[in-house]
Amino acid sequence: MAKTAPTGGEPPENDEATATAPTPKAKESKVKKTPKARSEAESLQGTVQAQGKQLTAQAEQLEAQSQQLSAQAEFLSRQDLRIQQLEQRLERLLEQGARTAVAEVMEDVQANDVVEVKLVAAPQADEEDEVHDGVALYEFDQSIWDAALLLFFNNATTPVDRVVLILGFLLNLALQIVLLLTVTLILLENPYTHQTVKEMLTWRVGAHTSANFDDTAGTSLSRRLCNQELWSYEQAEFKLMYDYLYQVVPGYILSSLAIIMWILTVMVEFRRCTEQALAVIHLPAISPRESGAVHHRDGRIAIRGIQPTKRCLALVTLSLPRIAVMLWMALFGCQYLAQTVSLENIVLNAVGLAFIMDVDELIAHVLLTEQLRSMLPRIVPMRCGESSGKSVSVCPPVKDLTRYVVTAGLIILAFNIWLVPFDANGEDFSFEGGVAENAPIILQPASFGQDAWVTDCGGTTTNGTIQDDYLQRYYGVRYNASVKNRIKSATGDDYQKLRMKNVLQFAYANSPDFGASHNCGSDSVLGPQDKDSKARACVKLPPSLSAALQAENVTHKSVPENCPRFNATDGCVSLTNPEACLWTWLAKKCDGSPSGEIQWQACDSQSDVNTKCDTWEYVFKKDHPEINCIARYHCTSPNFNCLALRAQYLVKPSSWNTFSADNSAFVNAFRYIMVDWSGIDQSHVTVHMSEAGSSHPSRTALATLCLRNMPLEYKPEPNVTGASQLLAAIRQSDLYNQSNGIESLTVLSDELEYLSTTDLNNQPWKCDPSWAAD
Repeated sequence: MAKTAPTGGEPPENDEATATAPTPKAKESKVKKTPKARSEAESLQGTVQAQGKQLTAQAEQLEAQSQQLSAQAEFLSRQDLRIQQLEQRLERLLEQGARTAVAEVMEDVQANDVVEVKLVAAPQADEEDEVHDGVALYEFDQSIWDAALLLFFNNATTPVDRVVLILGFLLNLALQIVLLLTVTLILLENPYTHQTVKEMLTWRVGAHTSANFDDTAGTSLSRRLCNQELWSYEQAEFKLMYDYLYQVVPGYILSSLAIIMWILTVMVEFRRCTEQALAVIHLPAISPRESGAVHHRDGRIAIRGIQPTKRCLALVTLSLPRIAVMLWMALFGCQYLAQTVSLENIVLNAVGLAFIMDVDELIAHVLLTEQLRSMLPRIVPMRCGESSGKSVSVCPPVKDLTRYVVTAGLIILAFNIWLVPFDANGEDFSFEGGVAENAPIILQPASFGQDAWVTDCGGTTTNGTIQDDYLQRYYGVRYNASVKNRIKSATGDDYQKLRMKNVLQFAYANSPDFGASHNCGSDSVLGPQDKDSKARACVKLPPSLSAALQAENVTHKSVPENCPRFNATDGCVSLTNPEACLWTWLAKKCDGSPSGEIQWQACDSQSDVNTKCDTWEYVFKKDHPEINCIARYHCTSPNFNCLALRAQYLVKPSSWNTFSADNSAFVNAFRYIMVDWSGIDQSHVTVHMSEAGSSHPSRTALATLCLRNMPLEYKPEPNVTGASQLLAAIRQSDLYNQSNGIESLTVLSDELEYLSTTDLNNQPWKCDPSWAAD
């Protein structure tokens, strides 16, 4: 059997056996071939040849595989070199500020593990991204809020780290919520609640009662409190508020600084919240099979993208709770600092609030593993938006404008709602009434308008006495009459509410009549007296006090009207005091209680007739509008109902013959009208007809009217002297006969006289001229 050379120059595995086997010729020389042996030899030779061919094919196949492996190794070596060159080139480009590019190594298992290298263009970025394209970067801090974001990226953390992050996130959220609930429900105790303010207002109403008014010095209890002249619990509370408000460096200045610093601290957290949310929103969307984080050889970790579902989960479970906790801390932290009255506790409370803000960092330093803590600073900053393409933008981004607005809004909100303390106006006045026996509330300012405080009304002035000046000012007369007090009774249901409303209405009113030193703006009230200078300045009305006043139905700045005074022009009209009105102490001392002693003397039913008539005649130089003062000259009876009247009229009938024959219709109509007008019994009204005589025109008659026992309240003039009005009334009477009418009626003024009924009865001819003829 001939020797077969191995393929590729390498001997097959059975070469040694083939080399030591004897040749066929050697066998022939030793053993004589038999037919059976020859057959076995040929069979053995065929088997050996087949195995040789098989071994040759296997060797060729091994050599081909070896060549293929060598080619793949060479290709991989070239690809690795190319990748290294690309990375070096990219690093140089990044150092020169070129556009960012990422070298991705993709392994395709369906193409016989061929490695493909791609350059993927990324958005423009550099180390100072905010300066070059105006888009901020979100960097991970050592905070549990930032570390928890790694839970939403594929292959970013290990299972153990995920458990730690979940526990840390839940613990941080629970601790901050519990601390905020503690501050909100327990520590936010407003020392000046609505009820407290209401009690202050109630005390102030009582401080203005006449019983608490010092009528010697002209100061109310409220003024003495503001002047710090009392020794009481109220004075101690007032001093606490005064020190907070009116020291050289007031307490609210320190509160203002603490609130501003706290809001700035909160807004740093607000910026972190919004940038985290914007970074998550602007991350590219990737499929579940893609890795969310890429680890570079230099140790940096780049966030490639996030799945859409996990993006929503990150915003809902991480960003929203973080923003909610931040806003909660901002609002209630401002309230907590603003409601701290003690100056020593303001700084301590600010430090306590900062402790709540740092809970997330404390938990991160305690719970995060070494691997997580080392990962956070190596994560490549994430972009918070897209570039506008402009190198310089005129307007700041919306997120920056939002932060500015929220910062300013929180400061304004804290200052206007919580920081401004309660204050009060301290005008001196007292009040009377507001009880069942005296319902109208009479507000009595010590000084108001032209009415200055006086100890009594008997003093003298440059123009006479104080009372003369008072009467001249309000009544236009100068008459020093006696003063008599009276009480006007009335009933009501809720006088406490009326007192609260009307006394506070005047206490917080604004009017130039208070004087220049007490006249504040529409949104201000008079502050307390300075301890040193004794001066008082206008301060802004706190919103909380405005709300308390509105709850009592107090219209701020509205001055109650003056109490009604007697006006001679209007006559003796009924004067009813409104629910509340002004009546100064000058008026009280010179004119008694509203509506004034002058009104009582001139018109009150309890005043005697002589006083009424004298007041009108000698003070106002007028006739009394309601009573006939002539009666006091003719009557001595208590009711002055003895006055009588005689008057004569010249009557010209339309038909003298008819009228002279029967004038009863005219007489009856005349009497009916006078009874109706005067209210006198018809038996005391007589009308007698007679001829006019030669001293009067012919074909005329005289009508003599007599009225007896006229009531005091009836004034016959101008009824009996108004001829035209009287004739018109007679003609309209049902008793008047139109066919026997009157053409004219003339009053004989010389025949009009007043006398007593007794005198008239003693002189019957005055009413019936026929007696004189007899």
